[in-house]
Amino acid sequence: MMKRFLAAIIISLTLFGCSAQEKTNESLSFEFVSWDNKMYVVSDGESVENDKVGQSIGEVTEFVDQEGQNYQGTASNIFKEGTKLYEIKGTGTNLGIAVQKDDGTFIQGVLSDEWLKENLELITEQEISVPVGK
Repeated sequence: MMKRFLAAIIISLTLFGCSAQEKTNESLSFEFVSWDNKMYVVSDGESVENDKVGQSIGEVTEFVDQEGQNYQGTASNIFKEGTKLYEIKGTGTNLGIAVQKDDGTFIQGVLSDEWLKENLELITEQEISVPVGK
């Protein structure tokens, strides 16, 4: 009887630890576009007006559907292959790029280093958990 009780506790702790880690990983994930060996974070809240959109710099060549997946070239985990990428007038690509959405509007992709600086406090406040039993 005692062995069954201990086994049930160990299994419960293991399952709880795995589910907590999965939830934490999801909360740290973000939507991105990778271009020219740089990572840009994309947010629907950062629209780019048509008159600010500059020259075409390329398009998404690979859709990334798994976290940690290796990819080459221009990739995204939110935009499909063929999505057009542009410079933003008056802003270097070292700060951001414009991404054309399916409806023809543009949103800004912010270089991940800049995004991390702005959001570091939010990330460090995330609850981190360590799985038990692995």
